[in-house]
Amino acid sequence: MNQETEIAVVAATSDKKSKMDAQSKLLFSYKEILAPILKMLVPEYEDLSIGEIIKCIESTDNNKAVDAVSQIAAQDEHNSVADKLIRFDQYFKAKNPKLSNTENTIHIHFDFELQKSFNPSNPHYPLMKRVQYYVARELCDQLGVITEETNYDKLEKCYSIWICSDDIPQKRRNSVAVYHTEEDIIGGDDFREEPENYDLMTSIVVCRGLRVLGSKKDIFDYLEAVFKGNIQRLNEYTNTEESPELVKEVEHMRVMQDASYTEGMVVGLIKYLRDQGKTDEAIMKEIINRYHLSEEDAFTYLMISKNEVYA
Repeated sequence: MNQETEIAVVAATSDKKSKMDAQSKLLFSYKEILAPILKMLVPEYEDLSIGEIIKCIESTDNNKAVDAVSQIAAQDEHNSVADKLIRFDQYFKAKNPKLSNTENTIHIHFDFELQKSFNPSNPHYPLMKRVQYYVARELCDQLGVITEETNYDKLEKCYSIWICSDDIPQKRRNSVAVYHTEEDIIGGDDFREEPENYDLMTSIVVCRGLRVLGSKKDIFDYLEAVFKGNIQRLNEYTNTEESPELVKEVEHMRVMQDASYTEGMVVGLIKYLRDQGKTDEAIMKEIINRYHLSEEDAFTYLMISKNEVYA
């Protein structure tokens, strides 16, 4: 294999992963997909129905999913002279049902992140430090030099929700960790401050893992349904039928996942046959016959396996 072919194979594989990531982020731009997550993870919404939560979420029109992503991107960059530029995967506000009334609407600010690796590298750093930085930036951004806003009474609660899928330590798989501020009285009279005045930053880190068949419905089952594009299971948690565009995007996710699964099976078989001493010519014939591939696709899989892109 020449260098140009090798580069093309690696680039094609990277492109597939990028498209999968983009499709995942697109799905999470829909209120119908976000609502069950808020109900299962955020106490302010646990007593509301999915329909009521959807009405609380303020975001762009889900009937224009592509526009929704671009408009979210337009507001997700936060920068000042002294601060590092960061980009949220998704930023949105939702009505706080616990504090809002007919006269005043109080919001909760959300940063929603899809994080591939729980152990980032190049450079390596503890993920939790980045999580805390993001939620702090959410709070700081409410008062700034550009708006010249200095009324601290207007600060609203912030949540940073992170969904981690890869490189997760065994002890953290299938776990949800919540980090927030608590009051600890160490002197003076017995008094208590209202939590809404100090508990303004909450981080939630969800670490996925292998699911056990027959397990009860929970955030992990729901996320698996989203990432696999399983419309039937999604409809056990939310109503996708009212958004034809969402149904189409979920189906697109399913097709991409099916293709990724087939690709993994083919590459795995190639590695097995190579371990058995089979020649590339014999392997080509085997995968073409078993998976009904074209010679061009079979050759691509051989090169992917040889470069150990999926190792």
